[in-house]
Amino acid sequence: MGNDKQMQKAGDNSQQLIVESMSINSGITEQRAREIFTEMNAIARKGYTQEAYELAIKRVNMFEELLMNKVEKVDGMLASFGDPSFQFLLTEAQKRAAAADRDADIEMLTELLAHRVEKKSDRKTKASITKAVEIIDQIDDDALCALTLVHAINSWITTSGNITQGLDAMNNLFSSFCYMELPKGLEWAYHLDVLNVTRVSSIGTFKKFGEYYPEQLDGYSCVGIPQNSETYQNAINILAEANLPEGLLVEHELNAGYVRLSLTNRNSIKDISLPVFIEPNMLQFRKVSPKEIEVLNNIWDLYSNDAQLKENVKRAFMQKWDTYESLKSVRLWWEALPHSITITPTGKVLAHANAQRYNKQIPDINL
Repeated sequence: MGNDKQMQKAGDNSQQLIVESMSINSGITEQRAREIFTEMNAIARKGYTQEAYELAIKRVNMFEELLMNKVEKVDGMLASFGDPSFQFLLTEAQKRAAAADRDADIEMLTELLAHRVEKKSDRKTKASITKAVEIIDQIDDDALCALTLVHAINSWITTSGNITQGLDAMNNLFSSFCYMELPKGLEWAYHLDVLNVTRVSSIGTFKKFGEYYPEQLDGYSCVGIPQNSETYQNAINILAEANLPEGLLVEHELNAGYVRLSLTNRNSIKDISLPVFIEPNMLQFRKVSPKEIEVLNNIWDLYSNDAQLKENVKRAFMQKWDTYESLKSVRLWWEALPHSITITPTGKVLAHANAQRYNKQIPDINL
């Protein structure tokens, strides 16, 4: 989200065999990968009629170029062309590309095969990717858009401790997925249910954003510590004794007269980076130590628990949320959904691949 990579996830048993004096080199070059692509397509195109051949080849050629563009970006992509299981999936993807009547389907097939390479040792993810390849040309555009947005809401939040910067990042994220008008009602979800991409609940509903995001971003919606109070001075002393900078406490944007740790939520305490001068003009950053994490948790424990103040801050948080056009429109759309939706592993693969088409800062898939 945004330009500072301000995102984080919200929402194996293996054996290694070491063989001495043995080196395995796939020897796959880009030229050989293109030859393999053509060889596999010779299998895939057996079903084409003479009338369909020209259009099918045009689509498959587009797929080939998009896939080859991934060679330098995805580690192991070239070597995968020598893998029989990848070749099997490639043949299926070529068939789907030939039948695709939307460029977006071919782009999605490219992303799905890239995911297949990245998760080559994960059997569950591989199975989901195979299923996604089989059904990509059956999914409506608006359903895929809505699926991607639900996946984003369930999966990612900002990592910026600054509230304004964090909501800017969230707004940019959601804006990238609102590339078409969002569908009303749940017809799109029932359509995906038939394809085993989602499961629509008959009784459950999603949490309203006014409850969901204050929980996810409790570093923003907390009350904090009153300035010029004994509790505040205690917090400053705790930081000083641990040789931690006083600047870790910042003015609370949503609660005047209070300070808070510059964090998205309590769980992100462990991710704080502290500045270290290794030379007078050279600055590096290091992760907090277990002892420092304990100290910062003690600071968090000093936050006020006043119930009325908590409600006031939550209200201020949602008021600020609604000042962003995309954040407000997504909230209204989400809260109008009559039932909750569960995304299947296949749906997550599809949503993630689509998300990466529209936002290049989305991290690798992790089911």
